[in-house]
Amino acid sequence: MKAMAFELFYRLDNTDRIVETGGAWNQFAKENAGTELLGSAVIGRSLYDFIHGDVSRMFVRTLVDGVRILNRPRVVPYRCDSPGLRRYMEMSITCEPGGGILLEHRQVREETISRNFDFKVGVRGASQLIVRCSHCNTVKKNGVWGEPETVLPEGDKLVPVIYGVCETCLNLVKRR
Repeated sequence: MKAMAFELFYRLDNTDRIVETGGAWNQFAKENAGTELLGSAVIGRSLYDFIHGDVSRMFVRTLVDGVRILNRPRVVPYRCDSPGLRRYMEMSITCEPGGGILLEHRQVREETISRNFDFKVGVRGASQLIVRCSHCNTVKKNGVWGEPETVLPEGDKLVPVIYGVCETCLNLVKRR
């Protein structure tokens, strides 16, 4: 387990358009094959352009709108995994003057993953799509949520997914 590897942030205007990125934003994008997500490419675009799945978009919108409406900051744990690593993160959401929002992300710790998966959104011709929680990265197969290596059979490498939010993560919003 490693301590925090990076911190990054982005700011939204009062319509949830990205107006600034910083910290390790560009470094993280480059290291994770996301050069199309460099700061210069996302400025001026809606945050929700980058979130897959209606349920996931509504979940994030609820978090952002809740902070804006209540004018009370919030820290939310989540995961941002990569091949071979489980990355445990924290997202701090703060309302700024004029209705803008500051979102700061930091890695709390990481662990190695015993099996790697290649999750692909919208694979055509897939016989069964798996639901993947966009917040904690668990997957749902046959009505059961769990870590991919415990829920998916041995040998599954390419996994066609749709993104949603599991009940546990939905309860994060309800508890507030």
